[in-house]
Amino acid sequence: MLYRSLPKFNDASYGHFVTTRTYRSYPYFRDEKLCEPLVEGLEFYSEKCGFTLVGYVIMPDPICIYCSGGIKRGSQI
Repeated sequence: MLYRSLPKFNDASYGHFVTTRTYRSYPYFRDEKLCEPLVEGLEFYSEKCGFTLVGYVIMPDPICIYCSGGIKRGSQI
């Protein structure tokens, strides 16, 4: 896959903007009940891995996340 060759950064001074889509672009997050576990998961991993969740946008298909801070050594998401 092409993306595996891209450089990876884990520096606390960088902010990270992540956008992802659902499988086959299905609009799962049109249902607010499905958004709640996603937000809980984002907050859980923010605490577990030591990054600051600055903000997020949940649309029916794409999800955009902005976070900052380094990830704790040995943490896996």
